Amino acid sequence: MDAVEAIRGELSTLFDLWRRDMRVVAAHIDPCLELNGLMILAWLTDTGPARLTDIACHYGVGKGTMSRQLKALEELGLVERRTAPDDARAVLFGPTERARKTLTEVWNAEWEWRRAHFASWDPEEVNALGRLLRRFNAMSSP
Repeated sequence: MDAVEAIRGELSTLFDLWRRDMRVVAAHIDPCLELNGLMILAWLTDTGPARLTDIACHYGVGKGTMSRQLKALEELGLVERRTAPDDARAVLFGPTERARKTLTEVWNAEWEWRRAHFASWDPEEVNALGRLLRRFNAMSSP
């Protein structure tokens, strides 16, 4: 097996484990929250309220698909509609205060667990991992 094939295998494992961990995170926020909903909620929390078309564009899905996702998040009380300050006809979707608070608490607990595990690593290994992940992610950037 060559090095690139080994990387492919490790990335596949990483993504599988990540999806599993994120399903656990989602369940801590709300038992009915699906993985896609968690990703949308996290993005909205990071970037701020956004129009449906912008959210759909970010995820590369149609407006109908995103509309259904946002409706499910609204029904769970995790996302709310707001009027855009620059256009009273436009609607922005953003996380509710409860969603923001719960997501922050769950993310912090998740990352404290990871931080504790990284404590057993050599600090230079942690720095190298961060540096290499930035470089890897930059390969996918437009």
